[in-house]
Amino acid sequence: MVGSLSEQFRGRRCHVFVDRRVMSRRAFASLAAASACSAGLALCGCGAGDGSTALSERRSRASSLDVARALQRVSPDGAIPAYRRPEDRSFLNVEAQRSDHVTDAAFVNFREVTAGAIQPGRLFRSASPIGSEYGPYADALLRRYGIGHVLNLYCKSAADVEGRLYDESRGAVRYRSLYESGAVTWYGIRDAIDFGYDNARRYAAAVREICAGEGPYLVHCRVGRDRTGMLVEMLEALCGATWSEMKDDFMESFANINLVTERDDRDAYWTIVEDLFVGRTRVLTNVDGGDPFCAADIAASARAFLKLGGCTDGDLEAAVRYLTSD
Repeated sequence: MVGSLSEQFRGRRCHVFVDRRVMSRRAFASLAAASACSAGLALCGCGAGDGSTALSERRSRASSLDVARALQRVSPDGAIPAYRRPEDRSFLNVEAQRSDHVTDAAFVNFREVTAGAIQPGRLFRSASPIGSEYGPYADALLRRYGIGHVLNLYCKSAADVEGRLYDESRGAVRYRSLYESGAVTWYGIRDAIDFGYDNARRYAAAVREICAGEGPYLVHCRVGRDRTGMLVEMLEALCGATWSEMKDDFMESFANINLVTERDDRDAYWTIVEDLFVGRTRVLTNVDGGDPFCAADIAASARAFLKLGGCTDGDLEAAVRYLTSD
Protein backbone atom coordinates (compact mmCIF):
# COMPACT_ATOMS: atom_id res chain seq x y z
CA MET A 1 0.00 0.00 0.00
CA VAL A 2 2.65 2.51 1.04
CA GLY A 3 4.92 1.43 -1.83
CA SER A 4 2.20 2.33 -4.34
CA LEU A 5 1.73 5.70 -2.67
CA SER A 6 5.45 6.34 -3.09
CA GLU A 7 5.07 5.78 -6.82
CA GLN A 8 2.27 8.34 -6.94
CA PHE A 9 4.29 10.97 -5.14
CA ARG A 10 7.25 10.85 -7.50
CA GLY A 11 5.57 13.11 -10.04
CA ARG A 12 4.50 15.81 -7.58
CA ARG A 13 6.24 19.07 -6.96
CA CYS A 14 7.55 19.96 -3.49
CA HIS A 15 6.55 23.35 -2.09
CA VAL A 16 9.90 23.85 -0.34
CA PHE A 17 12.72 22.34 -2.36
CA VAL A 18 13.80 22.74 -5.96
CA ASP A 19 13.83 19.08 -7.07
CA ARG A 20 11.01 18.66 -9.58
CA ARG A 21 10.52 14.94 -8.95
CA VAL A 22 9.36 15.10 -5.34
CA MET A 23 6.10 14.93 -3.50
CA SER A 24 4.22 17.80 -1.90
CA ARG A 25 4.68 18.33 1.82
CA ARG A 26 1.04 17.51 2.45
CA ALA A 27 1.46 14.24 0.56
CA PHE A 28 4.60 13.50 2.57
CA ALA A 29 2.66 14.07 5.80
CA SER A 30 0.01 11.60 4.58
CA LEU A 31 2.65 8.98 3.81
CA ALA A 32 4.25 9.56 7.21
CA ALA A 33 0.91 9.02 8.92
CA ALA A 34 0.31 5.81 6.94
CA SER A 35 3.80 4.62 7.80
CA ALA A 36 3.20 5.40 11.47
CA CYS A 37 0.10 3.24 11.43
CA SER A 38 1.92 0.34 9.81
CA ALA A 39 4.70 0.61 12.39
CA GLY A 40 2.25 0.86 15.28
CA LEU A 41 3.43 4.36 16.20
CA ALA A 42 1.19 7.11 17.56
CA LEU A 43 1.82 10.63 16.29
CA CYS A 44 1.15 12.07 19.77
CA GLY A 45 -1.59 14.35 18.48
CA CYS A 46 0.82 16.52 16.48
CA GLY A 47 -0.64 18.55 13.64
CA ALA A 48 1.02 18.23 10.26
CA GLY A 49 0.35 21.81 9.19
CA ASP A 50 -1.12 22.85 5.86
CA GLY A 51 2.17 22.54 3.97
CA SER A 52 2.15 26.16 2.83
CA THR A 53 4.86 27.61 5.07
CA ALA A 54 8.36 27.51 3.63
CA LEU A 55 11.35 26.62 5.79
CA SER A 56 12.92 30.00 5.03
CA GLU A 57 9.86 31.78 6.48
CA ARG A 58 10.11 29.70 9.63
CA ARG A 59 13.79 30.55 10.04
CA SER A 60 13.05 34.22 9.45
CA ARG A 61 10.45 34.24 12.21
CA ALA A 62 12.82 32.40 14.55
CA SER A 63 15.68 34.79 13.81
CA SER A 64 13.55 37.79 14.79
CA LEU A 65 13.25 36.52 18.35
CA ASP A 66 16.28 38.13 19.95
CA VAL A 67 15.05 38.33 23.54
CA ALA A 68 15.21 35.69 26.28
CA ARG A 69 12.69 32.93 25.65
CA ALA A 70 10.19 31.21 27.87
CA LEU A 71 10.34 27.45 28.14
CA GLN A 72 9.29 26.01 24.78
CA ARG A 73 8.30 22.39 24.76
CA VAL A 74 9.13 20.44 21.59
CA SER A 75 8.78 16.83 22.66
CA PRO A 76 7.74 14.65 25.61
CA ASP A 77 11.35 14.12 26.67
CA GLY A 78 13.13 17.20 25.35
CA ALA A 79 12.58 20.93 25.70
CA ILE A 80 14.26 24.17 24.73
CA PRO A 81 14.88 26.25 27.86
CA ALA A 82 15.01 30.02 28.06
CA TYR A 83 18.10 31.47 26.38
CA ARG A 84 19.22 34.63 24.60
CA ARG A 85 20.01 34.44 20.90
CA PRO A 86 23.53 35.79 20.24
CA GLU A 87 23.86 38.54 17.63
CA ASP A 88 27.32 37.30 16.63
CA ARG A 89 27.00 33.96 14.79
CA SER A 90 30.70 33.60 14.05
CA PHE A 91 30.78 30.45 16.20
CA LEU A 92 29.24 28.64 13.22
CA ASN A 93 32.31 29.49 11.10
CA VAL A 94 34.83 27.94 13.49
CA GLU A 95 36.50 24.75 12.31
CA ALA A 96 38.59 23.11 15.02
CA GLN A 97 42.23 22.17 14.56
CA ARG A 98 43.96 19.10 15.97
CA SER A 99 45.53 21.24 18.71
CA ASP A 100 42.04 22.13 19.99
CA HIS A 101 41.36 18.53 21.03
CA VAL A 102 42.80 16.02 23.46
CA THR A 103 41.94 13.03 21.25
CA ASP A 104 42.15 12.18 17.56
CA ALA A 105 38.55 10.96 17.69
CA ALA A 106 37.20 14.35 18.76
CA PHE A 107 39.20 16.12 16.05
CA VAL A 108 37.81 13.92 13.27
CA ASN A 109 34.30 13.89 14.81
CA PHE A 110 34.56 10.09 15.10
CA ARG A 111 32.32 8.19 17.46
CA GLU A 112 30.28 5.07 17.97
CA VAL A 113 26.50 5.49 17.63
CA THR A 114 24.58 3.79 20.45
CA ALA A 115 21.37 5.83 20.80
CA GLY A 116 18.14 3.95 21.36
CA ALA A 117 18.59 0.19 20.98
CA ILE A 118 21.64 0.38 18.68
CA GLN A 119 24.22 -2.08 19.93
CA PRO A 120 27.92 -1.23 20.40
CA GLY A 121 30.19 -2.07 17.50
CA ARG A 122 27.56 -1.74 14.76
CA LEU A 123 27.54 1.89 13.59
CA PHE A 124 30.15 4.67 13.61
CA ARG A 125 30.28 8.17 12.18
CA SER A 126 33.12 10.57 11.35
CA ALA A 127 34.54 13.25 9.11
CA SER A 128 35.98 12.12 5.78
CA PRO A 129 39.04 9.87 6.06
CA ILE A 130 40.06 10.83 2.50
CA GLY A 131 40.86 14.11 0.77
CA SER A 132 40.96 16.13 3.97
CA GLU A 133 43.12 17.09 6.92
CA TYR A 134 41.25 14.47 8.96
CA GLY A 135 42.56 11.58 6.84
CA PRO A 136 45.49 10.07 8.77
CA TYR A 137 43.69 10.32 12.12
CA ALA A 138 40.42 8.91 10.79
CA ASP A 139 42.07 6.04 8.95
CA ALA A 140 43.80 4.94 12.13
CA LEU A 141 40.40 4.83 13.85
CA LEU A 142 38.97 2.74 11.01
CA ARG A 143 41.67 0.18 11.72
CA ARG A 144 41.27 0.37 15.50
CA TYR A 145 37.51 -0.28 15.40
CA GLY A 146 37.61 -2.86 12.61
CA ILE A 147 35.31 -0.96 10.25
CA GLY A 148 33.99 -3.40 7.65
CA HIS A 149 32.07 -1.11 5.29
CA VAL A 150 32.10 2.64 4.61
CA LEU A 151 29.00 4.60 3.57
CA ASN A 152 30.47 7.68 1.85
CA LEU A 153 27.66 10.25 1.59
CA TYR A 154 29.99 12.88 0.14
CA CYS A 155 31.47 11.51 -3.11
CA LYS A 156 29.28 11.21 -6.20
CA SER A 157 31.19 8.64 -8.28
CA ALA A 158 34.02 6.11 -8.26
CA ALA A 159 36.22 8.71 -9.97
CA ASP A 160 35.43 11.16 -7.17
CA VAL A 161 36.39 8.61 -4.51
CA GLU A 162 39.56 7.61 -6.35
CA GLY A 163 40.61 11.23 -6.88
CA ARG A 164 40.42 11.89 -3.17
CA LEU A 165 41.84 8.51 -2.20
CA TYR A 166 44.79 8.17 -4.59
CA ASP A 167 45.59 11.78 -5.51
CA GLU A 168 44.93 13.66 -2.27
CA SER A 169 45.23 11.16 0.57
CA ARG A 170 48.34 9.75 2.12
CA GLY A 171 48.17 7.15 4.83
CA ALA A 172 44.58 6.07 4.08
CA VAL A 173 45.66 2.44 4.20
CA ARG A 174 42.51 0.94 5.72
CA TYR A 175 40.18 3.04 3.55
CA ARG A 176 42.09 2.03 0.42
CA SER A 177 41.87 -1.62 1.39
CA LEU A 178 38.12 -1.37 1.95
CA TYR A 179 37.60 0.45 -1.34
CA GLU A 180 39.61 -2.06 -3.35
CA SER A 181 37.60 -4.92 -1.81
CA GLY A 182 34.27 -3.30 -2.71
CA ALA A 183 33.46 -2.26 0.86
CA VAL A 184 33.10 1.48 0.18
CA THR A 185 29.85 2.72 -1.35
CA TRP A 186 29.14 6.33 -2.30
CA TYR A 187 25.91 8.31 -2.54
CA GLY A 188 26.66 11.91 -3.61
CA ILE A 189 24.24 13.65 -1.24
CA ARG A 190 24.63 17.41 -1.70
CA ASP A 191 22.06 18.83 0.73
CA ALA A 192 21.33 17.27 4.11
CA ILE A 193 17.76 18.59 4.37
CA ASP A 194 16.50 18.19 0.82
CA PHE A 195 13.76 15.63 1.38
CA GLY A 196 12.95 15.26 -2.32
CA TYR A 197 12.85 12.03 -4.28
CA ASP A 198 16.46 12.12 -5.47
CA ASN A 199 17.84 12.42 -1.95
CA ALA A 200 15.34 9.83 -0.73
CA ARG A 201 16.83 7.36 -3.24
CA ARG A 202 20.35 8.11 -2.02
CA TYR A 203 19.60 7.85 1.70
CA ALA A 204 17.52 4.71 1.10
CA ALA A 205 20.38 3.07 -0.82
CA ALA A 206 22.67 3.66 2.17
CA VAL A 207 20.13 2.07 4.51
CA ARG A 208 19.73 -0.94 2.21
CA GLU A 209 23.49 -1.46 2.37
CA ILE A 210 23.17 -1.92 6.13
CA CYS A 211 20.72 -4.78 5.53
CA ALA A 212 23.63 -6.95 4.40
CA GLY A 213 25.04 -6.83 7.93
CA GLU A 214 28.65 -6.56 6.74
CA GLY A 215 29.71 -3.99 9.32
CA PRO A 216 30.74 -2.41 11.48
CA TYR A 217 29.58 0.49 9.29
CA LEU A 218 31.14 3.93 9.14
CA VAL A 219 29.01 6.81 7.82
CA HIS A 220 30.82 9.96 6.72
CA CYS A 221 30.46 13.09 4.60
CA ARG A 222 33.01 15.94 4.64
CA VAL A 223 33.02 16.85 8.33
CA GLY A 224 30.55 14.18 9.50
CA ARG A 225 27.96 16.64 10.77
CA ASP A 226 25.06 17.49 8.46
CA ARG A 227 24.53 14.76 5.85
CA THR A 228 25.96 12.13 8.16
CA GLY A 229 23.86 13.55 10.99
CA MET A 230 20.65 13.32 8.96
CA LEU A 231 21.15 9.65 8.06
CA VAL A 232 22.23 8.78 11.59
CA GLU A 233 19.25 10.62 13.09
CA MET A 234 16.84 8.62 10.93
CA LEU A 235 18.53 5.35 11.92
CA GLU A 236 18.50 6.34 15.59
CA ALA A 237 14.79 7.18 15.39
CA LEU A 238 13.99 3.84 13.73
CA CYS A 239 15.92 2.11 16.52
CA GLY A 240 13.90 3.75 19.28
CA ALA A 241 16.12 6.70 20.28
CA THR A 242 14.58 9.52 22.30
CA TRP A 243 14.51 13.14 21.19
CA SER A 244 17.21 13.95 23.76
CA GLU A 245 19.50 11.15 22.57
CA MET A 246 19.23 12.34 18.97
CA LYS A 247 19.80 15.96 19.99
CA ASP A 248 22.85 15.08 22.10
CA ASP A 249 24.45 13.11 19.27
CA PHE A 250 23.74 15.94 16.82
CA MET A 251 25.28 18.54 19.15
CA GLU A 252 28.41 16.47 19.80
CA SER A 253 29.41 17.30 16.22
CA PHE A 254 29.17 21.01 16.98
CA ALA A 255 31.34 20.49 20.04
CA ASN A 256 33.94 18.67 17.95
CA ILE A 257 33.89 20.86 14.84
CA ASN A 258 32.73 24.28 16.04
CA LEU A 259 33.82 24.01 19.69
CA VAL A 260 30.32 24.91 20.91
CA THR A 261 29.21 23.23 24.15
CA GLU A 262 26.36 24.02 26.50
CA ARG A 263 28.82 24.49 29.36
CA ASP A 264 30.97 27.04 27.50
CA ASP A 265 28.33 28.92 25.51
CA ARG A 266 24.79 28.06 26.50
CA ASP A 267 23.15 30.64 24.21
CA ALA A 268 25.06 29.49 21.12
CA TYR A 269 24.33 25.85 22.00
CA TRP A 270 20.55 26.28 22.22
CA THR A 271 20.47 28.55 19.18
CA ILE A 272 21.99 25.71 17.16
CA VAL A 273 19.58 23.19 18.69
CA GLU A 274 16.54 25.26 17.78
CA ASP A 275 17.61 26.57 14.38
CA LEU A 276 19.35 23.48 13.02
CA PHE A 277 18.33 20.32 14.90
CA VAL A 278 14.71 21.27 15.62
CA GLY A 279 14.41 23.24 12.38
CA ARG A 280 15.40 20.40 10.08
CA THR A 281 13.44 17.86 12.11
CA ARG A 282 10.31 19.97 11.69
CA VAL A 283 10.82 19.83 7.93
CA LEU A 284 11.21 16.03 8.04
CA THR A 285 8.14 15.57 10.26
CA ASN A 286 6.14 18.40 8.62
CA VAL A 287 5.25 19.81 12.06
CA ASP A 288 4.99 23.60 12.15
CA GLY A 289 6.93 25.73 14.62
CA GLY A 290 5.30 25.90 18.05
CA ASP A 291 3.58 22.50 17.69
CA PRO A 292 5.11 19.65 19.69
CA PHE A 293 6.64 16.64 18.05
CA CYS A 294 8.14 13.49 19.50
CA ALA A 295 10.54 10.70 18.65
CA ALA A 296 7.66 8.67 17.20
CA ASP A 297 7.02 11.46 14.67
CA ILE A 298 10.67 11.37 13.59
CA ALA A 299 10.63 7.58 13.27
CA ALA A 300 7.39 7.56 11.26
CA SER A 301 8.59 10.32 8.94
CA ALA A 302 12.01 8.69 8.47
CA ARG A 303 10.26 5.44 7.57
CA ALA A 304 8.03 7.24 5.03
CA PHE A 305 10.94 9.15 3.50
CA LEU A 306 13.11 6.04 3.12
CA LYS A 307 10.19 4.12 1.61
CA LEU A 308 9.76 6.93 -0.90
CA GLY A 309 13.38 6.26 -1.88
CA GLY A 310 12.75 2.58 -2.45
CA CYS A 311 13.20 0.87 0.93
CA THR A 312 10.66 -1.82 1.71
CA ASP A 313 9.36 -2.68 5.17
CA GLY A 314 11.63 -5.71 4.97
CA ASP A 315 14.66 -3.53 4.22
CA LEU A 316 13.97 -1.28 7.20
CA GLU A 317 13.35 -4.23 9.50
CA ALA A 318 16.60 -5.89 8.36
CA ALA A 319 18.63 -2.71 8.95
CA VAL A 320 17.09 -2.23 12.40
CA ARG A 321 17.63 -5.90 13.22
CA TYR A 322 21.32 -5.68 12.34
CA LEU A 323 21.81 -2.51 14.37
CA THR A 324 19.89 -3.65 17.45
CA SER A 325 20.34 -7.41 17.77
CA ASP A 326 22.60 -8.75 20.50
